[in-house]
Amino acid sequence: MAEETKEITVVEQANELTLVDELNRNSKELYCSLPCETIEDKKAIFKVLGSADYKVADTLGTTINLRNVLVQKYEKVNQETGEVETKYRTILIDENGTTYASASKGLFTSCKRLFALMGLPENWTESLPIKVEEVKTAQGFKTFEIKLV
Repeated sequence: MAEETKEITVVEQANELTLVDELNRNSKELYCSLPCETIEDKKAIFKVLGSADYKVADTLGTTINLRNVLVQKYEKVNQETGEVETKYRTILIDENGTTYASASKGLFTSCKRLFALMGLPENWTESLPIKVEEVKTAQGFKTFEIKLV
């Protein structure tokens, strides 16, 4: 039997870890840019996970002064294929603590792009004005995308 050789390509990134790296490190189910030091910090995060103030779909086109992001990784069974798929619930948090939630893959992907360019939110020195817009994918599906204001 021939020995299989696997090649690994390492890509250096200018910014800290990427969002997916953060979620995959130590099999995390949650990425949160909010501080999580005290019991009060943890209570605030638990509250955000339980219920967001708004659905992103209800606030499309509204300027959000983005300050923090929380991403919750979860699994869901695809009803057509029966396969278990990894999904991401993204919660945007503005400078006043107002929360906007969505399970849109496009919003999660937009966050990954934003963080690759701007770094992770916990390292930002100020809020970032954004708008979330609905866009069509190449396959004709609707999804959400972050636009910088």
